[in-house]
Amino acid sequence: MPYFFDTYALFEITNKNENYRQYFEEEVITSTLNLAELFYGFLKEGRESLIPA
Repeated sequence: MPYFFDTYALFEITNKNENYRQYFEEEVITSTLNLAELFYGFLKEGRESLIPA
């Protein structure tokens, strides 16, 4: 069953938050707006990749 992930959930997944471990391999549905917010958040943090420093 796919899950809808908002921007907060996407941040937690990319940061490997252990509380979200059960969702690491799940099918994800999200919106273009959520991906844009995620990208903007990465830019604000100075991140250049999905792997946190």
